[in-house]
Amino acid sequence: MLNRFQKLLSSVLVLVVFISIFPQMMFAAGSSENKFLSFSVEGNPGVIDNDSHTISVIVPFRSATYNMLEHFEVSPGASVISHTSGETRSDYSSSPVVLTVVAEDGSQQPYAVTVTEGPSNLKAITSFSLSNPAITGFIDEEAFLIYLTVPQGTDVTQLTPSFATEGVRVEVNGDVQTSDVTALDFTLPVTYTVVAADGSTRNYTVTVNTQQELSTAKDLTYFAFPATSSIGYIDSEAYTVQIKVPFGTDLHSLVPAFTTTGSIVRVDDLQQISGEVAYDYIDFSSSVVYRVYDEAGDYRDYTINVQTANAGDSSSKELLTFAVNGIDGTVNESAHTVSVVLPYGSALANQVATFTSSAESTVWIGNRIQTSDASLNDFTGPLTYTVYAENGTTQAYTVTVTVAPRKPTQPPVEPDPEPEVEPEPPVTPAAPYNSVVDAEKLNAYVKARIEMNQNNPASGAFSDADGHWAASDIALFAKLGVISGYDDGTFRPNGSITRAEFAAITARLFQLNAVDGGSAPALNDVQAHWAKDAIVALASKGILTGYTDGSFKPNQFISRAEMVSIIVRIVNLDAIEKQQDVAFNDIAGSWNENAIKAAAAAGLFEGRDANTFAPGAFSTRAEALMIILRVLNLDADMTSLLDELRN
Repeated sequence: MLNRFQKLLSSVLVLVVFISIFPQMMFAAGSSENKFLSFSVEGNPGVIDNDSHTISVIVPFRSATYNMLEHFEVSPGASVISHTSGETRSDYSSSPVVLTVVAEDGSQQPYAVTVTEGPSNLKAITSFSLSNPAITGFIDEEAFLIYLTVPQGTDVTQLTPSFATEGVRVEVNGDVQTSDVTALDFTLPVTYTVVAADGSTRNYTVTVNTQQELSTAKDLTYFAFPATSSIGYIDSEAYTVQIKVPFGTDLHSLVPAFTTTGSIVRVDDLQQISGEVAYDYIDFSSSVVYRVYDEAGDYRDYTINVQTANAGDSSSKELLTFAVNGIDGTVNESAHTVSVVLPYGSALANQVATFTSSAESTVWIGNRIQTSDASLNDFTGPLTYTVYAENGTTQAYTVTVTVAPRKPTQPPVEPDPEPEVEPEPPVTPAAPYNSVVDAEKLNAYVKARIEMNQNNPASGAFSDADGHWAASDIALFAKLGVISGYDDGTFRPNGSITRAEFAAITARLFQLNAVDGGSAPALNDVQAHWAKDAIVALASKGILTGYTDGSFKPNQFISRAEMVSIIVRIVNLDAIEKQQDVAFNDIAGSWNENAIKAAAAAGLFEGRDANTFAPGAFSTRAEALMIILRVLNLDADMTSLLDELRN
């Protein structure tokens, strides 16, 4: 019995050993397939050669081949040693890399995987310059623009640039360019096309500007403290400014507004910006020197002397009566305007005005004091009379003198009988606005605002507008619903107005919306801006355009010249009687010189003084409203509606 048990145990042990050593002899054999069915790195598919057991992958130029994510499929039941699809990253910078596929039956097949970079896609111009004259260009790598400024007298029709590029070649109109060899005409901007090794291209626009003659003008032409309505008297021979402010004015917190023909103004080497506080308030309790620099770097010093009025000095500054050549004018105190109509045939030049103003006040035009019945003036265009109160505050009045039209010839007492004919329809005066403005829609909007204010009066008051020269106009625009001021209850009438703010006021007031189906310039910096809809609306109607780099710069302050370009696209200047000839000495060569002349001749804009327009100066918020109001008042019916809204 024991022997039989021992024999059985021995048989079992032999069977266990046999199974552990040779399992494949006990079960069916697995698949021997060990191929790659697909393979890619970072989404770039590879080419699999199952005969040579190789895989080749081409990735974009400058790819991170040292850390590439693999995705692959292998034969059913097979696996790749130490690699998992969608998880494993490998270093292919030192190709090839061997990956081994293991089949179900345990058989193995190595594959050599090679990853190479494709051709270069680099296509930048890295430098651009001239050797004669020696000028280095400025490259804007975001807008792909290149700018050079050459001295006056340079022949820009034959310039030979020196440039460096990351591309394989550079072309202009299909012609290959060679650095330091190929000469071109740069009278107009030239487009350089850089071709990369992979065949892709990039265009650079090269603009060569001729340096303008440096101006030597360095005059201070206007100086005022808007917060106190005080305007200074500028002595252009002694180079001094005398300005008087009301009693109790804090001389340590005054912010001046000024205009200049110079390029920059400094006080103690700190640049001064009109209407803004530069770094810190200036102490005007003693004389302050404003240094005005011209473009050539020379300067002129103006000494600012501020005088404080006495406690009992009068603040009254009204122009009470006004007459020319014995003809009384109409003084509109709310609008601060004076209108005089002389008989037909009267001359407008060399006329003497008779006027009265508030007690203890003086009257000036620019820097010339006016004497009733004595001062000669040319009234061929509107003049600004400024009344200075005893306490130093001021009020400006726009005086317009016109000549009555010639009376029609009287018909005979007993005219011969005439055949009955249909009367000709009355001649409709030309519309004061261009077709971009729907006059009926504008009138309907203003009428709706009138009704709204009758039912729910709005004060339109701002904490910092009371006493300002434009207070009534600011209140009017608030009632029109086109301005709302700041969260602190202020309007900041003397602050500069941005391009976006001016666009928003214009679009709201004139009820301008984007043209259905129209195309507007693709402005690349307004898509997320609060004034996007207004800007796009004006752009779609051709009222405004952006800069050459495709931007609009909505938060940049708008210049007086830029404001002109918008207004003249709204107003039909051909329908407006020319009011005056202009002779500004600072607009020659301005990009919209003709538009400035036309707008000023129509009475829509005034110069900062008799001879200067200051096209590059920023407009204040109050000035912007005044310009728009002048546009509205071109329509007599609209003027009546606005007067109704004021009341």
